[in-house]
Amino acid sequence: MPITTHIDEAKLYGDSEHWIHVRESLFIKAIESAGMRPVLPVASGADLIHARIIKNLIECEMVLCDLSGHNPNVFFELGVRTSLNRPIALVKDEHLSIPFDTNGINVLTYASDLRPWGIENAIDALSEHISESVRTCAGENPLWSRFGLTLTAESPVTDESPTEAKIDLMAEQLATLLAAQETKNRVWNPDSSSFFSAGLGMPKSDDEGVSIRRQSLVRDISADLRSKHPSARFEVSTTANGEVTIRDFDGALDSAERESYFDRIEGAGMQLRLVSY
Repeated sequence: MPITTHIDEAKLYGDSEHWIHVRESLFIKAIESAGMRPVLPVASGADLIHARIIKNLIECEMVLCDLSGHNPNVFFELGVRTSLNRPIALVKDEHLSIPFDTNGINVLTYASDLRPWGIENAIDALSEHISESVRTCAGENPLWSRFGLTLTAESPVTDESPTEAKIDLMAEQLATLLAAQETKNRVWNPDSSSFFSAGLGMPKSDDEGVSIRRQSLVRDISADLRSKHPSARFEVSTTANGEVTIRDFDGALDSAERESYFDRIEGAGMQLRLVSY
């Protein structure tokens, strides 16, 4: 299920913590009522969050998948679970139109308003849906028979510890910071339209000039994000092939802002990869 309630979703549901309330008021109680132990889609401590989520997708006997909100992370996780041919129980709220044919697949629709006078019936209905999904799945994924899948993916195996994974991530971020610092040490010569290293007077190649303009764009976007969302967490980076990645850790960007950044970056001849958590 989605974890962060984005701004547009908060407006739709009238609740800035909608997904937390769905989880606490409905999902956890229904799972327990079905005789199961809920494993929440969050992690803390030494493990990386995404590694823990994938581990749970592999190991849990049943996964409750809430398709509401068309959240890309949810559909990715559904794909992982389906590739392993593992059981799922699908649910959605009344606002969602499912983007694929679910004929023959049982998808429960729940009321997103979570009104007190209807929540007990909603818990009972979801508990029954989970138990029925356990029975009908019989240890397999219903999307397999629906879409004619035949090859099962192998569970990923890694020898890398969570600490080593964090070190790799830190090294990648350090490389980005060093590249940004190198850019700050260069100055622009408007007469020759060339970049020069400060104090050296050595003209840079066209490729380096492109790289510097990309880094400059990254800095501008980072400053813009900090100005518009001072309390939110972002990470902006670029690659040598011209792809800019914006990581929106708090889901602070609304659809209009995302579209604006897509237009701005594509207008500069680059591609945007926007990741929301």
